[in-house]
Amino acid sequence: MYRLTLAFALLLPVEATAQTQDKPKTIPITALDTSTIEIAFIGRIKLTGETKHITYTQPLPAQDDGQDLVSVEVAEQPGLTHELTEDGEGRTVTLTWTDPPAGELDYGIEVTVHRRAFDTPLKSTTKGKAPQFLKSGVLTKPDASIKKLAKELTEGSTSDLETALCVAMWIHENVEYDPGYSQDKSDKTVAKVLEVKRGTCDELSHLFIALCRCAGIPAREVSGLAHTGQAWGFHSWSEIRLGEQWVPVDATNAQIGFVDALHVAFARDNDDAKFQQGIQSLGTGMFSVLAHDMQVKIVKASRAKGVIDATMSFEPVTAPPGKQFAAVLTVKNPTSSWLAGPARLVLATGFTAIEPEMASFIVAPGGKQVIRWQVTSPADLEPGSTYWYRMGAVTFPHMVAAGKFTVASGLIGEIAAFKDAGGKAVVAVGLTNPLDEDHDGTLEICLFPDWEMKGDPLCFTQEKPVSPGKTEKVEIATDFTVSGNFAVEVKASLGGLLDRFVQKINVSTAE
Repeated sequence: MYRLTLAFALLLPVEATAQTQDKPKTIPITALDTSTIEIAFIGRIKLTGETKHITYTQPLPAQDDGQDLVSVEVAEQPGLTHELTEDGEGRTVTLTWTDPPAGELDYGIEVTVHRRAFDTPLKSTTKGKAPQFLKSGVLTKPDASIKKLAKELTEGSTSDLETALCVAMWIHENVEYDPGYSQDKSDKTVAKVLEVKRGTCDELSHLFIALCRCAGIPAREVSGLAHTGQAWGFHSWSEIRLGEQWVPVDATNAQIGFVDALHVAFARDNDDAKFQQGIQSLGTGMFSVLAHDMQVKIVKASRAKGVIDATMSFEPVTAPPGKQFAAVLTVKNPTSSWLAGPARLVLATGFTAIEPEMASFIVAPGGKQVIRWQVTSPADLEPGSTYWYRMGAVTFPHMVAAGKFTVASGLIGEIAAFKDAGGKAVVAVGLTNPLDEDHDGTLEICLFPDWEMKGDPLCFTQEKPVSPGKTEKVEIATDFTVSGNFAVEVKASLGGLLDRFVQKINVSTAE
């Protein structure tokens, strides 16, 4: 019996999609190369009494290697002026109302930012010089437990990029992302976060920074916006200094060297990056904020091409039920950039990975790396049936690699039938032992006088010892007289495995 099993759709778990206004198709977030994003800050301020002037300050997306601040538009109002300022890597727009009347003031700021996920190649794997970003702040100060973990995680690393990859992957797999984590300052230190192994993206970022600094790698925090998989939200990630570059790392989402095109950076800091609005007034009056809203939408997005190649294969391509096989992912780097990231094995129901399903890779420009997982096929499948599955892996930079795998006992090889000089049928069958020990195999061969297999068959049985991994040819001379088209049914058993195959023989081929 043969069965086609549609195992799964190869998508990242909790994978969101970006839908643009001018294109109805959706693209997985991690597959985006570029995006144009519009952010609107809308609010209302209530004034009472006499106010000489009032200012509202709104932080803006940063200008850096990964993004451009394309435009800033402020809704015009009587008596309102605005000014753009830049302080280091931070940018703000300040709205100022002079002698505003008591009542309500509305404001609207529209920002357009263009993001590029994979535009800047990662050129170095060695830490750069930025001593001020090796100094710890209140939230990133390591204790003995942090230093011990850093030593354990970095032992055996051959480069600073590999060190950062090991740290990020450990945090991603061992520290639970908890959006409702405590806001108590005593719970937000990296020592406490490591103890409870929980935190928001802020805490995961701070822990990553502290561990990297313990390994001598300069690191800083980035805060901004990102897509959570369901909606836009505030997010924090990190950057490390490699060579002459600041390289992004998002330990929360296991993105190393690059972050997806829906990360919008606003602020950077040695310890705790924040971007907060500010209001100041001069006069005897009072003010209150009645409303403040942020609306984010993707105007345009494009899919990344040629960033990474990945292929999935299986060794062997067919395995018996309940037996081990290797799932092999080959990652190739066609670019001029170093690539480092996660690879998540995605299996069909019933398959079990012996190693962790999440692995990682570092591939030099033009190089490749092979990742192998040992997997066990389902043991509770119908004996003698054949099942096909598509399984694979997902990487970041985004690539879905899939391949076909077959679960079958694989006992029966090629079947051939011919007539001897007396017009009798002779049947030859290849009997294979897919197991690791010697076994005696049993073949039951039944011949039917027609292709419909409705008549009474003539059956023969024969045993044959077969060595592990070998195929023995079994030839049986029968008393079956060949008078027209006929069918051969072969049943095999070996070491508890069963197999069945039917071959329909045309008399012209049996001559």
